[in-house]
Amino acid sequence: MDRRIAALFAASFAVFMLAFVLRHYYFGISEIVGTPTFYHTRIAESILDGVYYDDLSFGGRPLTYAPLFPLFHALSAAAFGLNLGGMLFVALSGAAGMCFSYAFLKKYIRNGVSILVLLLLPGTVFLYSHISTRAVPITLGIASLYLLSERRHFISGIMLGISYLFHPEAGAVFSIIVALYILLERKESPKNIAKIALPAAIIALVWYAPFIVQNGLPEYNLLHGEYRERRYSLESPSAENFLWELGKGYLTVPVLALSVIGLYYSRNNFFRLWFVFCLVLALAAERFFFYLLFPASFISSFGIEKIKSLVKRKHIYVIIIASILVYSAYFGLSRSAALAEDYPIRQQIDAFHWIRDNTPPDAVILSDWQWGHWISGIAKRRNFVDGYAEYAPSVNKRISELREFYATCRIPEGYGISYVYMEDWFAGKYGISCLGEFEKVYDNAGISIYKAS
Repeated sequence: MDRRIAALFAASFAVFMLAFVLRHYYFGISEIVGTPTFYHTRIAESILDGVYYDDLSFGGRPLTYAPLFPLFHALSAAAFGLNLGGMLFVALSGAAGMCFSYAFLKKYIRNGVSILVLLLLPGTVFLYSHISTRAVPITLGIASLYLLSERRHFISGIMLGISYLFHPEAGAVFSIIVALYILLERKESPKNIAKIALPAAIIALVWYAPFIVQNGLPEYNLLHGEYRERRYSLESPSAENFLWELGKGYLTVPVLALSVIGLYYSRNNFFRLWFVFCLVLALAAERFFFYLLFPASFISSFGIEKIKSLVKRKHIYVIIIASILVYSAYFGLSRSAALAEDYPIRQQIDAFHWIRDNTPPDAVILSDWQWGHWISGIAKRRNFVDGYAEYAPSVNKRISELREFYATCRIPEGYGISYVYMEDWFAGKYGISCLGEFEKVYDNAGISIYKAS
């Protein structure tokens, strides 16, 4: 193995594990970071127990998520435990993604600085430093591109097909990117295109064809609407937020500047169109920023080469590049530190542990959907609603009843709800002033739990 590849893999793995290590061993927070992460960890645990039904989300629902992420999470958890196993799985996939990126980009440009830039971007650190279902299929998409550049068409198609079984959105996005690569860069024969397209389509359809026949296509519902209204990643980012994400949330200002320079001076139409395509995706919905990280870093290579050609003194060029790396590293590693202390915070974990230790195992907890995954994942109790909107049972009815509860404190009937979880900031923001009619059984750090009956 190329020593540079081995060093890149080791460095990437260390960067992506940093937030987990800080959270668990420095800050002493026992639970993982994130919100849907608890859903995926819980499903992996169910698979290990031989249970293929989710009896806690929305009071109980069939498993409808893409199959491979919880399966591989479960396999890793069998060896290393749920939390560490899941994080190792994602961090290893991230390290592999950096190596595939390096091998792919090396075919087009000599300097490897942009791979270090990619590794240290805040968005890359965020993507691979928590149990993210998009992390692995994005790596598979990059692997598919690299294998295609090596003329290994069939294996490239297999990687692309497998990415759908981790996350259909990522598979679809990289199918378009691979198509652009074939059209603008490879000029492949119909036979070779078939070698890519057929295995990808067959692998995806083996799962999704019967799944869609049984469940139909996902439909837009009131919970999706809540995501957009509250700006929970489905919305088009505002100008202010978009600039923040470009400047320090996902990218950084120097990398953005290098990308623009590269976009102008590069004559590689594939990299240019890839960047523009993913920029449009990021404008459409905030959650698509992850797909912009790779083309932005790749096309910044051409910007770096342009700066190198303009700066005649080598030491000045080195200072410029070092400054860019240090700047990006500051925001990237700051993202690790922020993730280490991010939600759920210790006070929330204490409240959910109280629910776990002081309520019946069959209790149903009413809360806002943003806390639903924590109720099922940490408290191990049935939630009324959570953030998994696709194929959620009676989702429109439940969201309507939840909104009515906020206005009138009328407990939704027919679900066996026995407790209500509420945070003071949320009650104040949405004007929920009638909770005093319930018996408060927990009150700490702005978090209240009420007995519903």
